[in-house]
Amino acid sequence: MFQHFTVERWVKWLNAFLSYEPHEPDFPVGREELHLALMRLYRMLDTKGSHDRFAEAITTIYESTPHHQTNAEQLYYLLQLITYTKPLRAKSLVRRHLFEDSLVNVSYGPYKLQRRLLVASTRYDISDIADELIEYIYRTSKEDTDFKYLLLCLDILLTPPLVSEGCRFMERVISAIESEVEAVQLCMQLRADLPIAVYKTFYMWYPVAAERLASQFPKQAEWFKQALKRFVLPPLEVVSEFNVAPYAVLLSARFQAEERLLNAKELYTVASQCEVIGEEIVIDALSDIWSKRASTAHQNQPWRYDSAAEFKGMFWDQTDQRQISVNGINPEQAFHNVDAQTEPRIDAVFESVKRRFAVIKTEPLVIKQKEFREWGKAFSEGRQGSLPSRAGH
Repeated sequence: MFQHFTVERWVKWLNAFLSYEPHEPDFPVGREELHLALMRLYRMLDTKGSHDRFAEAITTIYESTPHHQTNAEQLYYLLQLITYTKPLRAKSLVRRHLFEDSLVNVSYGPYKLQRRLLVASTRYDISDIADELIEYIYRTSKEDTDFKYLLLCLDILLTPPLVSEGCRFMERVISAIESEVEAVQLCMQLRADLPIAVYKTFYMWYPVAAERLASQFPKQAEWFKQALKRFVLPPLEVVSEFNVAPYAVLLSARFQAEERLLNAKELYTVASQCEVIGEEIVIDALSDIWSKRASTAHQNQPWRYDSAAEFKGMFWDQTDQRQISVNGINPEQAFHNVDAQTEPRIDAVFESVKRRFAVIKTEPLVIKQKEFREWGKAFSEGRQGSLPSRAGH
């Protein structure tokens, strides 16, 4: 029966339903809130025409409902339904009401309806109101400093085409953090708000912003950083198993390099991101990782990148073979090979970093098999932190 309702009949039926008045046909609600039951009914409609008539009726009722506290419950349900169904005619209505602050003093229980207006307004394409929306968010976030509201504003600003502004606004959100719990709340939201396309902007913004935040809000900056590492950025060892954004890999590696040497496979994983995002930014990331670890690394070299062409005594025969080697870590993780012929961009990345730091060519780490086993045993027992002497010495 609902399939064939006209707009006028929908208006009459919905008005009665939302006012808890008798209505035919009846529709079971159970323990659901009214808007959830109506969303369920909307999903049951199976034609575009029936969907459009339902949505137009919702818009008509919203348009004719005075924005007074006495109508707060109905307005709350109507805004939820507009957000869900996105009626075309409601677009200009909710935006005009948003910028006029028409519901700023109306709330339903814990829900401030001006915030529901903001959500409803931004469910449509926002490119045509970007400047107005940014101005609105900055103005209202000064007046309403509730952390949940700041997170809502951030969620909106981290959607295209406002992502750059979203990162800038994030500094305000971070500065408002009052506990580690709030830092976790922010980062849990970022897990959803940072799709692959947005990570680049975040990656370019964060290192510079982190310095400002650390100097002005050190406690909040550290809370955010630790939550970011724990809840947003992937451990390098799982990157190959999941579809991880390349910029997330680079930032994760830079964070982990602050605490330890990366092993050879992890360095290879970082370098391999050049296949997606280009060589220059990956070279810069590896250079930053090198700089972070050089002062504590063996011979000030966090890793070596050697080829058979450079060192005739290398233990492989293929001329295109390269080896990443890391001194002072578990021997099982100390080496990883690169084939320069099939992986030329990765090879170019490591060679560029090598030239950037003018690594002196010394004999590569060619280890006799017996010495390698002895070193591994000593390492596992914590008696030795560096590789044994090179073969031939």
